[in-house]
Amino acid sequence: MNQENKYLGKGVYSLPFAAKLLSLTPAQIKRYVSGYSYGYQGTDRKMNAIFNRDLTRIDGRIFLSFLDLIELKFIAAFRQHGVSTRAIRIAAENVHSIYKIQHPFCTRKFMTDGRTILTDVAVESNDPELLDLVKEQYAVAAIFKPYLHGEFEFEDDELINRWWPNGKDNLVLMDPKRCFGQPIIDSISVPSETLFAAFRAEDSIEAIIEWFGCRKEEVEAAIKFELKFAA
Repeated sequence: MNQENKYLGKGVYSLPFAAKLLSLTPAQIKRYVSGYSYGYQGTDRKMNAIFNRDLTRIDGRIFLSFLDLIELKFIAAFRQHGVSTRAIRIAAENVHSIYKIQHPFCTRKFMTDGRTILTDVAVESNDPELLDLVKEQYAVAAIFKPYLHGEFEFEDDELINRWWPNGKDNLVLMDPKRCFGQPIIDSISVPSETLFAAFRAEDSIEAIIEWFGCRKEEVEAAIKFELKFAA
């Protein structure tokens, strides 16, 4: 099997891309997916990854799959609400043991049972940030917002398989089975990056509409999405 076929249907994302999309740093992501070493009382210790990523290194560089990216999205949400990495690790381990899958935060079951699971983990870990989180309905709702607002679609096996990162109304889709999971305009299957590059070259939405046979709102959605990465 050649290298390209090996990654078909999984999505392939670099650390810098994932960092900008999720408002994390590459260093944070590396710690979450590869673990890290630290010194303690004169000894070297190793903290394992929160979850095992799908893809091996490519030319020595870390790349992420689509499900890795979704998993990190929820880890980022927990961190933004002050939950410690220790509590997140316990939550991931508990959900993994319940569902017996590699990416527990990517399941429909986590959408329906997640609040109960997080409450159980909060009590078990006695983590003050997580205990505060599960008591605060607004914060819990913020973490589950992508589920509730229809950002995700699920496969028959109930894993997330499609993601509208800015919501379905914004037209940009990430689907690991299309264009290696890169952000595309769903209706025309053109990467948003391609439309944005053409716009930067021509500075004319009308020209892009003519070249790609798309609508004005599709070009505008691609530009809006890609400006996050151009900054």
